[in-house]
Amino acid sequence: MATIDKDGGALFGNNRKTSQSQPDYRGELRLNADTVASIKQQLESGVQNPAIEIAGWKKTSNSGTVYISLAAKKPFVKEGTQPEPARSFQIRPQNQKPAFSNDLDEDQIPF
Repeated sequence: MATIDKDGGALFGNNRKTSQSQPDYRGELRLNADTVASIKQQLESGVQNPAIEIAGWKKTSNSGTVYISLAAKKPFVKEGTQPEPARSFQIRPQNQKPAFSNDLDEDQIPF
């Protein structure tokens, strides 16, 4: 890969693919300091799998190679709100019970 001095990246078709288990596309994504700080903050607040937002645009290089140009940034959070917990994708240990209860009377079941 060429050295890039700005954030963003690209995915190119994997022209070295020799088996179905190998990726169809390969590339690199560079993150700016603001995005890295967001990942660090997510980890420090207990998120096991921090998230970033990514976007992609289908482009064609001067040589005719089709690729996907990528951009990444910290997740959008509406001002005055907390990040959405569903984005954290935290994994519950196998021996830990879910945080909800199945203690319902039969009269409460709608079917």
